[in-house]
Amino acid sequence: MMNGEHEVEQWLRSNSRTLYQAAVTGFHNQGRGAILVDLSNPNEHRPMSYYVSPEQLRAVGFEDEALYHTLSRYDPVREFIVAAVSTDGISHFKFQAYPLAR
Repeated sequence: MMNGEHEVEQWLRSNSRTLYQAAVTGFHNQGRGAILVDLSNPNEHRPMSYYVSPEQLRAVGFEDEALYHTLSRYDPVREFIVAAVSTDGISHFKFQAYPLAR
């Protein structure tokens, strides 16, 4: 179980390469969006994650205007966004993208 924003951020950083790959694919298929990761289930060893657009987030009731502001301004070539649902609520994080292998 993830308790606290620091623990959530630590988990996200340790899985950031996999999340980045999903973000690149999601951006190419859907445009701007975020990786939504559910870290709220203490029994889940491999949390569910989805690439979602701002419209999809609004449709399910996400009301975090700071997240929408970030989604409208991030640079998808250099950054990717993760919205994490944990026992403490919803947090969002902006990560620097990894250089693409050539």
